[in-house]
Amino acid sequence: MQSIENKDAPEIPGEGKPRRNACSPDKLLDFPPEATTLYENFLLGVKVSGDSKFLGHRPIINGVAQPYVWETYSEIQQRVANFGSGLCNLGLKTKEFLGFFSINTPEYVIADLACNQYNFISVTLYDTLGAEALKLIINQTGLEFVFTTSNKGRTLLDMKESLPTLKTIIISDDVDQDFIKRANELKVQLVDFMTVENDGKSHKTEEVNPKPNDIATICYTSGTTGMPKGVVLTHKNLMATICSTIFLGEKGKLIKFKKDDVHISYLPLSHVYEKVIEITFIYAGAAIGFYQGDTLKLLDDIAELKPTVFFSVPRLLNRIYDKLFASVKEKSRVAHWMFTTAYNAKKIGLSKGKIDHWLWDKLVFSSVRERLGGRVRTIVSGAAPISPDVMDFLKICFSANVFEAYGQTESAGALSVVRHSVFKEYYKEPQKTKEVLDKDGWCHTGDIGMWDELGRLVIVDRIKNIFKLAQGEYIAPEKIETVYCKHNLVAQAFVYGESLQESLVGIIVPDCDALILWAKQNNLEKHTFEELCKLPEIKKHILQTLVNHGKINDLKGFENVKNICLISESFSVENDLLTPTFKLKRHQARIKFQKEIETLYSEISQA
Repeated sequence: MQSIENKDAPEIPGEGKPRRNACSPDKLLDFPPEATTLYENFLLGVKVSGDSKFLGHRPIINGVAQPYVWETYSEIQQRVANFGSGLCNLGLKTKEFLGFFSINTPEYVIADLACNQYNFISVTLYDTLGAEALKLIINQTGLEFVFTTSNKGRTLLDMKESLPTLKTIIISDDVDQDFIKRANELKVQLVDFMTVENDGKSHKTEEVNPKPNDIATICYTSGTTGMPKGVVLTHKNLMATICSTIFLGEKGKLIKFKKDDVHISYLPLSHVYEKVIEITFIYAGAAIGFYQGDTLKLLDDIAELKPTVFFSVPRLLNRIYDKLFASVKEKSRVAHWMFTTAYNAKKIGLSKGKIDHWLWDKLVFSSVRERLGGRVRTIVSGAAPISPDVMDFLKICFSANVFEAYGQTESAGALSVVRHSVFKEYYKEPQKTKEVLDKDGWCHTGDIGMWDELGRLVIVDRIKNIFKLAQGEYIAPEKIETVYCKHNLVAQAFVYGESLQESLVGIIVPDCDALILWAKQNNLEKHTFEELCKLPEIKKHILQTLVNHGKINDLKGFENVKNICLISESFSVENDLLTPTFKLKRHQARIKFQKEIETLYSEISQA
């Protein structure tokens, strides 16, 4: 059993009893006495790994990424203290806000750790939210100070007329004269990161360390619907997640982090998922290496860094799955037979709890493991559901333990493994807070779930995503999309239905490589990918393929789409169809594809 009911809890009509992790059935966990705040968490990391690697980055020389350059925990500790002191000298006061508007870099972490040491409150910003959301966050929190990069700083300067509180921008990279001139014209103080750090080193300011119940961050939700909300998280909230993670690792139920572990930082630090990951690595005194800033070069960074634990999201893991099986199909008969035999043998081993094989790991899967650097022992998927087939694939091909994380910003990243992690409130949103936090302090996630026979939490879908078709059948679209995206011809899918309609329709982004290969095999090689997406015969083929694929994967008749539209432009963060953690924004997708949806239903009615 993974969880058990708390028998002493009162029976509430219409609700099940609260459950506790089976590893701690009779009591809640106590916080480690040496780490009750994020600052104490960092001090613990320094104590464990003072002269060991902490933060690493790849210098770019003439456009070419160089080997990783590292700074130790002790070196970063000094820089953090200096930068925090420099922030005080700039005028930032205890419990005031520092905005973070940047990709993941060592400077980002240094500034964040300085907030933890001097009891400043970090506020996350990301440009993918759009100008209106940026304006809302900055004005709602009254941000005066923002840590950023030159390209994102330009965005802030362009919006300055609608950001009356913004006074100081701290830049972590180089700026040109035009940028400096623009900032001066707008009366925005522009300060170089190193200048702040050096000033803090020369003019020390006494630090004020936080208490567990002090606010650590206001982490704005990426928002699959509507405007983002500012989730207020305390040091205690975030340390609850770390405490529970470490506890379960010690019990063999989760990752047991080690001092010599290495993490590749590429998921946005503005999101609580990556923030919690890095806090946990710091607790263990482990190393964090940053990507170049370009996800297209991520695998190159991974090959250079060779991480030991790989945190990701289903969108990326699904692509690895699709690409590998597509490449297997192109191999010779012998190679195809060998891979299939090895895969099936290891799948049998999975049923016995084994992820290694003395022969096939060397002969077949060693080259696959190298795609993630060759040292990954654990893979964690979070932020969205991942299919069991892909999880099995990861265990088999990478000989790694694979965990699926479930949580949300409001529960400090994780949910079903922690205690006391529930957020304090939505910043300046009392009514929205009441909609989520009930009078007894329970957080209502908005998900539909169930407990299985082993006490594991099974998430069905979001309440807001579930809808009825005209005949009364309930539809969970995310489940259907996950099935469709497992087929090598499909890169992305948006499944939609209306209560007045009897069937579903879909917007499908085909996989470019797979579609072009199919086109060549069917005498359509003269067409570009964009042209192929417009051909009726391609649409007909993919629709029938999806219906057949759905039946094989146990989709009911009413769960399969009856008509589809193929588009060549991917859903992305940039076109506002994905959140920063690559979840589909359904509301925006429905608006964007409204004309296509109307056409699809019209075609069904005329058929």
